Amino acid sequence: MSKRVIVSIVLGAVVLAIAIGAVVLMMKLKPEAQKRRPVDKTAKVVAPVINVNRNYGLEILGYGSAEPSTLVEISSKVAGEINFKSPLLNSGLRVQGPDKKKPSEQGDILFSVDPKDFELAVQTAASGIDLLNAKIKALEQEKVNLQEIEKIQAEMFNLDKQQFQRVMKLLERGASARNEADVSKMGMLATKEKLQATRNQLQTIGVRKMQLEAELKQATVNLEQAKENLSDTVYRAPVTGRILKASADLGEHVSVGQVLGELYGMDILEIPVSITAGDMRWLDPEALQKCLDPRYKGDIGITAKVEWIDAATDTALTWTGRVARVEAGLEAQTRTAKLIVQVNNSAQGGNTRKLGEFGMLDLNMYCKVTIQGRTVPEAFLIPRGAILPGSFVYMVKDGKLAKQKITVRRYSNGFAMLYPEDGVADGDRIITSYIPKPVIGMSIQIIQEAKD
Repeated sequence: MSKRVIVSIVLGAVVLAIAIGAVVLMMKLKPEAQKRRPVDKTAKVVAPVINVNRNYGLEILGYGSAEPSTLVEISSKVAGEINFKSPLLNSGLRVQGPDKKKPSEQGDILFSVDPKDFELAVQTAASGIDLLNAKIKALEQEKVNLQEIEKIQAEMFNLDKQQFQRVMKLLERGASARNEADVSKMGMLATKEKLQATRNQLQTIGVRKMQLEAELKQATVNLEQAKENLSDTVYRAPVTGRILKASADLGEHVSVGQVLGELYGMDILEIPVSITAGDMRWLDPEALQKCLDPRYKGDIGITAKVEWIDAATDTALTWTGRVARVEAGLEAQTRTAKLIVQVNNSAQGGNTRKLGEFGMLDLNMYCKVTIQGRTVPEAFLIPRGAILPGSFVYMVKDGKLAKQKITVRRYSNGFAMLYPEDGVADGDRIITSYIPKPVIGMSIQIIQEAKD
């Protein structure tokens, strides 16, 4: 055997030994297979017990911005030059209106118009009344005088008549001349003519007096109007509230009806709240009828909770409100009904706080409004997320997964409301968590909280 063959045999043996060693080493370094635990096919779910709510008071949720119940335009009632402007007539300032319990307190003066021309008008109207009263008295005296003259003339006419009758008797016996009878007759007729003129004058006294009395009434109206115009030169705050805006300047000439600002009452504010047309049926029907009856002046009886959140401090202010009225029809764009909720600041002490305390509901505050609806004898509340498409829910029955058809009466505030006859019963467990691959009849384990 040659040397070359021996070298080839040795190299082959060495390579084979290295390969065998590598295989043995790899087998020693191979990790052992992990033992897998049996897969638990029981679904773990959150399924709280659903209990019936007895005498459940429905709540209807809405939102809205506060608006003034009373908004008054500050306008001049007379034309003239502004000769006084109160420091209160500036935007944001609070003014005091008339006190119903104290008629002497008429409210703060906001501005006044120069009264000179109106004072002159009052004097002129008063003088006109005095003149007419004097004319009426003179007419009454004239009537008395004419009545006396009438009596005298009536007596003279009777005497002349008697004289004429005597002359005619003498003429018949031929003891008197014809011309003497004619003279007697002419005297009698002249006296009668004067008597008739006096009586005609007496007849016109009544008509003349009626004319003067009519003029007196008109003059009295003119005097009252002049006095009212004079009082209107001073403009007082008609309600207690705050000045919304003001544009009056001292020395400015204003015309009748010229708007100089706006004032809103702080005692009562209104919040328009839009609710779905379907939610209207959950309000007390008798109370809603009162909203439509203008003869009803009392409280409708539908209360509301009004909340405003201070974003800076995350604190809430709460007031008690009431539904004052329901606006006619539905809104054109949203097809929702609009309820007007009123908050009485004065009844809750809100308007007695200082402005910086924000104790009162004020203009444009955006509020959450919870309106108290009807009371339902029995109702179930199920989280809205538990409702499946087609109005189904998953339930746990005897430790197994079940599917139940339900009827939802109302959705509100993240919950669905059902009646006892709507597919659930007191004590049922409704699954509120997610089930990855639900199979009806599969085993269910109830846990307290959902896990990732």
